[in-house]
Amino acid sequence: MNLSQRELTVLREVIRRHLRRGAPVSSTEVAHSSAVRLSPATVRSVMAQLEEKGLLRQPHTSAGRVPTDTGLRADIDASVPQRNLSRSRQRWLAKTMLERRRQLAEGLDWVARLIAEATQEAGVAVRPMGEAPVLEAVSLLPLPGGNALGVVVTAAGTVEKRVVELSEALSEAHLQALANFFNTAFHGFSLDAIIDRLEAGDDVLVDGLPAPVAALLFSVGDQLFRFHPDDAEVLLAGTQKLLAEQDYAATDRVRTVLAVLEDRARIARFMRRFLEGRETGVVIGQESELTSEAGLGMVATVFLREGRRVGAVGVLGPRRMDYTRILPVVEFVGGTLTAMLDESVRSHDAGAHYA
Repeated sequence: MNLSQRELTVLREVIRRHLRRGAPVSSTEVAHSSAVRLSPATVRSVMAQLEEKGLLRQPHTSAGRVPTDTGLRADIDASVPQRNLSRSRQRWLAKTMLERRRQLAEGLDWVARLIAEATQEAGVAVRPMGEAPVLEAVSLLPLPGGNALGVVVTAAGTVEKRVVELSEALSEAHLQALANFFNTAFHGFSLDAIIDRLEAGDDVLVDGLPAPVAALLFSVGDQLFRFHPDDAEVLLAGTQKLLAEQDYAATDRVRTVLAVLEDRARIARFMRRFLEGRETGVVIGQESELTSEAGLGMVATVFLREGRRVGAVGVLGPRRMDYTRILPVVEFVGGTLTAMLDESVRSHDAGAHYA
């Protein structure tokens, strides 16, 4: 939508004041702002024009105006060329992430916490993103009772632990032989591709394996590598800040927000669809089913490993959160995660440990 500089200036002032107070903004307030420098009559005229264009609305007669979802979107789109982080903010985020990068293989909870801390909204981190994960390594450890603990490490850096039920107990040596086989035969395969090979019943797979190991190959592999799209790692942090927002003072609104936050599989599915074909995106209020019912907004971006989309990070907040402030933070964190994962690949290829 094309806006004149005057219209954009007034729209931004209304948004700025509304974000701070959550209340309708009057033309008098806008006219008195040093950023606007227009007469009250001119401001009223411009606000009326913005209302006609669907960018502002008047909640009730004689009230001021509040931005619509379309108005918030127009401000975001107009601010894209200018959005950036201060050098000091970049240095703080980079330093913090560098100190915590060893934790990346263990999970994304620290990333969600970091984004929550940096934005003062609820931080979200999700992986994998759409594609079946690729196997990096697997280990099998004996458990009391004859079962085994399987630890699957993916190329995206995720670590998933699964209890593997064994129809016949295997010795620690046999479990090690089975893990060695998987690591040799399927390193670099997607989990879906591994299942396809196992289901094909290729006799070549079991050649040379001890008989007890060969007998359990397909059962153990199915339990270890069967990938379900909803089996995503979804971490949330800072949700108490979201629930404390005045927008959610009513009990029914709190219940609605809690229902959204508790359905982690739904959040993962939404982020995959939302970010398909794009690296960074913003969704506001009525623009999606996930955000509309609870009056939420989302900013999210993907992070990559060797060019593959392996996860996403972002923010869930009230519909009226400051998107233009949050966007560069989310993009910087996503870009830094990509750099960290690519560095781990280079270090691995060079025979070094990423530390």
